[in-house]
Amino acid sequence: MAEEKVLVVGLGEVGLPIFELLKESGQFEAYGSDIDEKKMHALNQKTLPNEVDIMHICIPCPSQDKFVAIVVEHSKRFKPRLVIINSTVPPGTTMDVHKRCRCLVAHSPIRGVHKSIEYMKRELERWI
Repeated sequence: MAEEKVLVVGLGEVGLPIFELLKESGQFEAYGSDIDEKKMHALNQKTLPNEVDIMHICIPCPSQDKFVAIVVEHSKRFKPRLVIINSTVPPGTTMDVHKRCRCLVAHSPIRGVHKSIEYMKRELERWI
């Protein structure tokens, strides 16, 4: 069975630990995307696939409309079957994304202390 392709959008204090855990598991073909291209180069990320199975969203939410627009844009580009929102968002955002992306969408809020990448990885493993 082929590995599922997973894209993590936003390689900050939440996205980077999620990306590393996915990669370390060996169960997924993991990719990372960030507006800061240096973060992608640090992961030896040269190209991104045209389509992914799962897309994690780990970006700030400056406003609901702007956040939804960014997620919809990424969804159109990468055509995921499932979008997982790992960001803190206002009520109704997940449903709004679902209506506009026409794929499965889940909100999975991140619990834990954001001290460092390694600490956050342990927190992500601890809070199931």
